[in-house]
Amino acid sequence: MSSRNILLLILALAFILRIAGVNYALPLTVVADEPAHLYGPLQMLESRTLLPGLHPEEFLQKLYFPPYLSYLFLPFVSLVLGIWFLIVHVPLETFKHLVALDPTYLFLVARFLSALAGTGAVYFVYKAAKNIFRDEHPALLSATALAFSYLHVDFSHWGRHWSFVTLIFALVIWVLSRSDISPKYKYLSVAPLAGVGFGINYQAGIAAIFILLWFLLIDKMSIRQALKTRWVWEISVCFLVLIGIVIALYPQNLSVISPQAVVKYSADEPTGLFGFFWSYYFYFKLLLFSEPALLISLLVGLWIAYRNKLSRRFAVVSILFTVIYVAIFYLGFHLQGRYILMLYPLFAIIGGYGLWKMGKWPSVLLLSFMLLTVLRFDQLLIRGDTRTQAREWIFENVPEQTSVAVLARLARLPSTPEAITEQEKIDPGSLRKIDEAERALPSSLLPGPHYHALNLATVKGGDFFTYLPEYLRTHHYQYLVISPDFANAHDFSLDKFGYLPIGQAGPVIEFKGYDGNDDINDLSNGFGGGLPFLFSGRSNGPTIEIRKL
Repeated sequence: MSSRNILLLILALAFILRIAGVNYALPLTVVADEPAHLYGPLQMLESRTLLPGLHPEEFLQKLYFPPYLSYLFLPFVSLVLGIWFLIVHVPLETFKHLVALDPTYLFLVARFLSALAGTGAVYFVYKAAKNIFRDEHPALLSATALAFSYLHVDFSHWGRHWSFVTLIFALVIWVLSRSDISPKYKYLSVAPLAGVGFGINYQAGIAAIFILLWFLLIDKMSIRQALKTRWVWEISVCFLVLIGIVIALYPQNLSVISPQAVVKYSADEPTGLFGFFWSYYFYFKLLLFSEPALLISLLVGLWIAYRNKLSRRFAVVSILFTVIYVAIFYLGFHLQGRYILMLYPLFAIIGGYGLWKMGKWPSVLLLSFMLLTVLRFDQLLIRGDTRTQAREWIFENVPEQTSVAVLARLARLPSTPEAITEQEKIDPGSLRKIDEAERALPSSLLPGPHYHALNLATVKGGDFFTYLPEYLRTHHYQYLVISPDFANAHDFSLDKFGYLPIGQAGPVIEFKGYDGNDDINDLSNGFGGGLPFLFSGRSNGPTIEIRKL
């Protein structure tokens, strides 16, 4: 098979792995930060402006990222909304309620674009590796390594900024590695990429450090000579202007990276000099328990590349940039597994080189393990979230209009106007746009079964949860859908709820997911529990129980 056909096969596999399970958990919006990137273009349409900074009060609660990804989504979102509006043929206000009720189509568009961006990063990793190592074999292996990398496959599923940031960084490496263009044109091309990346997410601006390291250590440009060169100043001004444009479009958004907004990843996270070195162990451990095959190929590739005179400088730049990147996040923000995703184009390029040098059978074994891991991840996505599994069980086994209380984060059952009004009396601030839509829309426009569902995850009721068991009994609620984590967080015991057997399944129907901190364990938000959770037999999402009261 020719190299071109092998590359096409790798790209096709990369896209399939990133699009499988694309409808995960919908219509629930359980993937962290994903709604923000869609609410941005929706708010732009509603406010009739492309400048979030002119309407910060409308945007800040919905869009807490730079606006460029919202601009990218805007024409596609507009097209889907336009077609949808023509098909349903209802008044505009009614249509807004329909969108709030079930924005599945919009999320599918954003996720499709993210899968394309992730596949694009695979292609440009191939191009960059071919330039760096001057050989087709490590280039194809580098592309395969990124195509099969668990964290990159994961985040290429979601309508978030991560796959777009890795695409930008892969483009940066490819442009810098080109030897067929002049240094002036190369750096004039790469500076706008970093500036655009900054407009997608601020972290992409760190690519400027990688560009500087390449300038000094690989292209070996003299600082003294650079300061006398006009085009170096032009590039610097270009980058600063592009950053200035992003800030000017939405200056209020800078509050998300203010010292007040910075929080620790965990209360147990060490600080000081020990904490600084511990942060590298933190990411090393995550790679070891989640992507050991990639880590092995990366370490082998770094060692061999450093010993090779032709690739030594690239290895040094990669190590220095990784060290600086992690340090910036430790010192300026906090630690989360997904934060190293921008480094994955580098990891894949060096890992592909390591696979090439290891020989045929070790590389086949490692890549097969990586493929098995991402196939398992996709299988979990197709199986669905525990919260959607619980919804489907209710739909199939519980009659409409039954009184059901739902106590799980980001979980929800379709509700009736009476139940929504009841919830409003408990806590008016707990209602969301979907509640308003269900209460406002005529029953003919409401899809699926509806229940007298009390969706309590958003309630800030003070003492309400203390008396919740008694409340549910006196108001004749028949079912309870609950996450034990939710119960623990609100300091009430499940033992306070009386319940009856549910069919032959026993007293509790349980959908087993992760337990504990969802920000750490959720597979759609990072490494999750790593390989031990991935192959544990559990579903993604918090453990959910259904009890008959």
